[in-house]
Amino acid sequence: MLKSFRIGKAIREAVNKAAQLTIDRIKNKYGNIDGKEEDITSKLEDRLGVELVESIESEISGKEIQGLLFDVVTYKKSQEKNVGADIMGIVDIQLNGKRVTKLYLAQCKVGHITKDRFGASIFNCSSSKDILEQAEKMLAITSDSFFFIYTEDAIFTVPAFQIRLCNKTNYINSTELYFKVLGTFYSDFFKCFIGDEKAIPPFDSTKTIRELIKSETFPDLIKFNNLSYVTIKLKDDPNKTKGKQKENQPIT
Repeated sequence: MLKSFRIGKAIREAVNKAAQLTIDRIKNKYGNIDGKEEDITSKLEDRLGVELVESIESEISGKEIQGLLFDVVTYKKSQEKNVGADIMGIVDIQLNGKRVTKLYLAQCKVGHITKDRFGASIFNCSSSKDILEQAEKMLAITSDSFFFIYTEDAIFTVPAFQIRLCNKTNYINSTELYFKVLGTFYSDFFKCFIGDEKAIPPFDSTKTIRELIKSETFPDLIKFNNLSYVTIKLKDDPNKTKGKQKENQPIT
């Protein structure tokens, strides 16, 4: 997205609101997560991806921001596949007769907020699953792979590359890693600082994303649990009447 549209603040606020909505939904269903047994934590992690993509859809789909229209399609698979990615996020930006379509992969984890010796807030998470192995499987698909850490205060994002460098199998601590809140992550995603274009699965350009999902023929080259597909277009696109969509372009 181009700087002239100045969507950064609006996206940060909308996605942070979606993150808070996700947190509230999880708390309403499971209560305070501190002290929960491992099987409950695992259920929370499985549910987080579903709640998050649905919350993002509710906050930005159909909205107009600075003359841009946002449309969001979500899709949930029946179970997690080999890669172990809870979320595949795709943004499809159409502007000035050009198109940028790119993705990220994310694995969801439950974290806890604590205080360091100076009183500053930090987060950490422990997992019975091999976090390092999950990071490597996602990175084998794309370098734009991340962990989304759910806490009762916010949802934080950590690059999978940092998990590799820490070389710890089942623990993440914010004192060791760079991180961003989810709203800032999505702002960077839409501004094109984040996202892999080459990893996008091939689509049948004659069908819309909704038709592919309905017919259960959505490309399965990348294994994931939940899809969030965001399309961004100009409200009044001057190229809209110049002819049909070019062949072999990603669908909307």
